[in-house]
Amino acid sequence: MVAIILKILKVIGVILLSLLGLVLVLALLILLLPVKYKISAEKEKGGTLNADFRLTYFFRILRATAHYDKELIVKVKVLWFSLFEFKFPQEKSEDESKGMFDFDDEEFDEFAAEEIVEDNSTENSDTEESVNETSAEEETYENDEPGVDETDSVDSGENEDSKSDYQAENIEDEDPENDFEERDDLISKLKYKVEEICDKIEKVRTEYRYYHNVINSNEAAYALRNLKKRLFRILKKIFPRRLHAEIVYGFDSPDITGKVYGLYCIFRNRFDKSSHVTPDFDKAVFEGVIFAKGHFNLWCIVFNLLCIVLHPGSIKIYRSVKRHKAKKAEQETSGKEEAA
Repeated sequence: MVAIILKILKVIGVILLSLLGLVLVLALLILLLPVKYKISAEKEKGGTLNADFRLTYFFRILRATAHYDKELIVKVKVLWFSLFEFKFPQEKSEDESKGMFDFDDEEFDEFAAEEIVEDNSTENSDTEESVNETSAEEETYENDEPGVDETDSVDSGENEDSKSDYQAENIEDEDPENDFEERDDLISKLKYKVEEICDKIEKVRTEYRYYHNVINSNEAAYALRNLKKRLFRILKKIFPRRLHAEIVYGFDSPDITGKVYGLYCIFRNRFDKSSHVTPDFDKAVFEGVIFAKGHFNLWCIVFNLLCIVLHPGSIKIYRSVKRHKAKKAEQETSGKEEAA
């Protein structure tokens, strides 16, 4: 019985080790297999721009393509299954493409019938309002006969009483003590607002001083040098291995044209010997063909990013910022407790 259990455990161990080995192999393939890409763009004289982008990865299992010819079409596929497809500008449906005045015959008849019914209803309402106004005017004319009624005398007495009450209330409101109290309240509110604004300004100043000291510290300079070096290595790996260009270009401003040509001269060694780039300083133009091809692996990107994150300078800055935030949170909580 014990021997059978030991054999079963051995089989389970072999299966687990084989699965672990497969996971490690897949991880190495994902990190070390190259990601290949191709970029091409062409524009003839008087024509439109045609551009293509193609990316393949993991033995062409994962593919991404993008094509531009008056519209951008992006597709992502795994084997024969499409994961993502995008088109810009998107095609409008029939309901969206129909304008404000694009009606069918039946729709136009229904719309006209609704307008006629609404016009009739508005006319009827207008006539009813005019009749009501004339009747109200007649009633007021009948009531406005000469003579004084008892109701008028009663109303006049009530008005005199209300006037006396209103004057008494105004006299009470004009108490100078109330005015002084209102002024004191306004002054205290203004003082509170000014103190609050000053506290906020002081907090902003302290935060600015802290982060200014962090940026100018030796750890930040050390981490920045490491960041530049690692990003340069990533860009060097991603940069195309083959570049070909036969173009004539120009911008509205001759200065921009010259600056772009200066950049081309810096990276001229990256282009092949058959490349020709001609600047046109007189007019805005772009004609010719551009082709780029290259590859990179994910291991280079992951390794350099880990070197940036795990650098001693980056770790020290992270810990310092974390302590500063914790101290700030403690001060805020203590201030709230004191205020309460």
